Amino acid sequence: LPTPPRPLVRADLHLLALVPTEHSNGDIVTAQLEETAKRTGIPRAIVSDHGSDVKKGSEQFAVEHPGSVTIYDAAHFGAILLKRRLEAHPQWSRLITRLGQTKAKLLQTSDACLASPGLRPKARSMNIGPLLKWCRQILLLLERDPETSPASQRAHARYSWLEEFRSAIAAWSRWECTVSTSVAFVRSEGLSADCAGKLAVV
Repeated sequence: LPTPPRPLVRADLHLLALVPTEHSNGDIVTAQLEETAKRTGIPRAIVSDHGSDVKKGSEQFAVEHPGSVTIYDAAHFGAILLKRRLEAHPQWSRLITRLGQTKAKLLQTSDACLASPGLRPKARSMNIGPLLKWCRQILLLLERDPETSPASQRAHARYSWLEEFRSAIAAWSRWECTVSTSVAFVRSEGLSADCAGKLAVV
């Protein structure tokens, strides 16, 4: 079938198997893939988030079926790269701690609307974009004259400390933009030898 000129959506997908399990490991995933392949044929590619059980199971399956390959899905791969870079940055954990402390003080006040968005309890790095956008918006408020802008006055009272993270937030935002742009490109264009050239002009 020809590739649609857009990212795949749920309506494009067909459920091949749904197997409830109380626990999962590589051997169980391999067995599920083998059973599914009896009905559908050997898959050309297995795309996953590389959870330990799915990664091991799909790799075992690919060893037994050389025509099949395993692929790390772009969104999770990008999120992992972003997570590693952020966690290695000395200011990242300090920012998250300060935001959490400030949010706790705001939730029961009239300034609750200024509370930062939360990160997901799981796959946190897949939700970095909204947090960084919020940080940039607060920094814009801090640039305004608090004498003439009530919103800026409230932002200064709660978030003047965010100024020390201004350059880091700019760098993190560039990283996140690179990842999100790359993921959107792969979802629409797929992977090919000329991806780097095409992305350079996006």
